[in-house]
Amino acid sequence: MKKLLWPFLWSFALIASGCSGDSPDPDGGDVVKPDQEVPDPTGTVLLSMRNDDGTSLDGLYIGNDDNFHGNGWKIASMGKVRGLGNVASIPTSGWADRVAVVPGNGYVAHNYWSDEFVRIWVSDYISGATTGGVIGAEVKYQKPFRGLDEAISLKQDKVVFPVEGATQELVFDNSSIVPFKVTSSAGWCRVEKGSTRNESFLYDAVVVVR
Repeated sequence: MKKLLWPFLWSFALIASGCSGDSPDPDGGDVVKPDQEVPDPTGTVLLSMRNDDGTSLDGLYIGNDDNFHGNGWKIASMGKVRGLGNVASIPTSGWADRVAVVPGNGYVAHNYWSDEFVRIWVSDYISGATTGGVIGAEVKYQKPFRGLDEAISLKQDKVVFPVEGATQELVFDNSSIVPFKVTSSAGWCRVEKGSTRNESFLYDAVVVVR
């Protein structure tokens, strides 16, 4: 029997939508000008990360190669920005297992284990007292990072299931990545996050299973 999914889509849109603001807000990720100085977002933490000394951000660390890396982490560089509040959105490309640590650069990283994003800004290198060489970096970070405060838009407004066990993927119309949570109030179907991007954690769809 065919099943039409009108009520579920309406509930999903309410659960996933954010509240869009009219002014720049470093807490909401709305700052998009990299050269405009803005306050640090609420919850900013300053961390001195020394190369391979055990100091890490939930397992993300700086190695002796002066790169960010860690088990279960992916990192993307946002290039030069004025501060942590200027790291405004979650990039859709440029993700790697390790990325060079550069003062003045902003980054977004994803933790596989917690399925959360974190935004990072490197303020300066740490130099050794005796050698004068680089032994780490001073960084600021804030988590969880939710990207731009943007409501989710669906390309479809209905789903028809032709048979039992059928699956439908609802792809968002948003060009940016908007982290979300999804649940189903209907007992006849289950829902989970989906992605059409190169990285599976860049969720931009919902998969509905009959």
